[in-house]
Amino acid sequence: IHQADAREPEECIFLLPHHLAYHGRGIIPDYIQWYLSRSAISDYRYYKQQLQILQWQQSVQHWVVKSPFHLFNLDVLLEVFPDACIIQTHRDPTKVLPSWCSLSATFAIMHRDHVDYEEIGRDWLQLWRTAMDRTIAVRETANAEQFFDLHYDQFVADPVAMMRRIYQHFGYPLSEAAEAGIRRWVVEQPADKYGVHRYDAAQFGLNDTVIRETFKPYIERFGIRLE
Repeated sequence: IHQADAREPEECIFLLPHHLAYHGRGIIPDYIQWYLSRSAISDYRYYKQQLQILQWQQSVQHWVVKSPFHLFNLDVLLEVFPDACIIQTHRDPTKVLPSWCSLSATFAIMHRDHVDYEEIGRDWLQLWRTAMDRTIAVRETANAEQFFDLHYDQFVADPVAMMRRIYQHFGYPLSEAAEAGIRRWVVEQPADKYGVHRYDAAQFGLNDTVIRETFKPYIERFGIRLE
């Protein structure tokens, strides 16, 4: 579901002192309300300090960090990192949300005595709708050149071509060695390398109609292809 290795990169969300990954460990609605209502500026300043420490005495390069949880505070991220280059990935929410709920449920099983699958569905349906609404609001006024919208169907069809477009958009050179590395990684990472992730929206009390209606503003704003 989510390949992890102690010797490999992991999502940068764990550098933040507060984030909604904690919601997978227990039912803590007060924490969610607190998190959504507070300013995250201190969290992102702390996050930046950690990156600076990690980069100390290293060669001068740019960071590549990743987590969907940044969508909840994209305005703050841009305040702390005003020159950030942001790749926002997109896919039909009817494919994304059940997969996310399955990941969340698997994580919950590791920490809870009882896991209510439908509660997970209700919670994350609204939480990710909140994240999308906040992101749309930020992008209405943000510098469009700082963003690249990466649609799942286009990326899967030709990942190397899409990587070239990303590099070109942000003005980074893509060396022959780097492109060869991308091609090699694609070959070595087939979709079923670690098995098949099986899940269904109905497990979480969801269906395509409810999901698409909930995310209608997001689907229309970014021209999401429905699968």
